[in-house]
Amino acid sequence: MTSFVDNLSISQEAISGPYFGIIYGAAGVGKTWLCKHAEKPFFIATEKGCEKVVGIGKFTIKDEAGNESVYLPKNTEEFFEMLRKFTRKGHDYKTIVVDSGMFVDKLFVNDIIAADPTETTKNGPIAITAISDYTFGKGFEKVLAIWENRFFAAITALHKRGINVILIAHSKEKTTRNLDGDEYKKNAIDLLEFGRISIPNLLSAKADFVLFMRSEVRTNKKFNSFDKKRARTVADNDIPPEIMVYTRASNAFDAKIRTTDINNVKDSYVIDITDDSTSQQLFHDLSL
Repeated sequence: MTSFVDNLSISQEAISGPYFGIIYGAAGVGKTWLCKHAEKPFFIATEKGCEKVVGIGKFTIKDEAGNESVYLPKNTEEFFEMLRKFTRKGHDYKTIVVDSGMFVDKLFVNDIIAADPTETTKNGPIAITAISDYTFGKGFEKVLAIWENRFFAAITALHKRGINVILIAHSKEKTTRNLDGDEYKKNAIDLLEFGRISIPNLLSAKADFVLFMRSEVRTNKKFNSFDKKRARTVADNDIPPEIMVYTRASNAFDAKIRTTDINNVKDSYVIDITDDSTSQQLFHDLSL
């Protein structure tokens, strides 16, 4: 009797292929602009932000007056139909960028509540107006199931066509504790969480890379005019802030990379918005 294992091959070589990556950071830091430099990108926009970016594909629609705007999916089915379009022939895009995860969450939540607006409990039916209204975290489990099943099934189909997928996400500051029990602030992916039910954990576990992006103000020391030994750090308004992209985790944020040549990827990249080559280098290094 043969087993499915008999049909499998064995290899000790690195296995390369299309990637799934996450880029997160504060609003306005330049995540959309950065992703423009991925290989032949098409943006599935679920929020405003990419309409002014030149050189990327995006779905648009015209109103009765002929004014054109970026089309944002109205529900879960439209979102997945947009992704399915790129599993079919007739295009040469190499990267699908979902911008952004927070609003994909909202699409899923709205459709879950619309499909099941009440819940029967031992105290009688309750009206559902928010995903947290479902008892025992059932609403969050439903959202997690869509990400885990439908979203990753869509990614698998896109990968079979050789297409990369990048999810843009917002960041949020959360309080956590170190091993000594001391509290500190950390930037995390801003997606739904409820106890052990965590969309960020699910997505991060399956991602080939998670990048954290932030704007860092340049500073200098300003000395007290009476006591030159005393100084305070102040922002240097004459120098624009640096745009940093981090590839490895620290206490302040989560980041990670899985590449064929991990040593080729730097710990951080300084992004120059006046020079496309700095962003192109980042995606080149990640794809090795």
